[in-house]
Amino acid sequence: MNDIFDSKDFTIEFVLDDSRTESMSFIEDIIVYKTAKETKRNTITFDEALLINDFIQSQFKLHDASNSEIPSIIILNTAKKVTLKIPKYEAAYSNLITKLEL
Repeated sequence: MNDIFDSKDFTIEFVLDDSRTESMSFIEDIIVYKTAKETKRNTITFDEALLINDFIQSQFKLHDASNSEIPSIIILNTAKKVTLKIPKYEAAYSNLITKLEL
């Protein structure tokens, strides 16, 4: 997973249920946040990057390979893909989106 983050060009997909996936794509210092309703493109600050990093680290601890792939968090770039099977992360994710004002 660290190799993906080191690439500085990656996407985090949030698979919330069978019909709802949202994503954050990062290219250098730009974040592109996509939902079914909208796409937002912003410059990401260091503090926002830390918030996202803290969120991923806290969710990584909850990964359970025996769970289904929905809900999950998928971290990928063109060369690699990591799927974190997280049973209930939606509340923490909503809190992150609020803090990031996305």
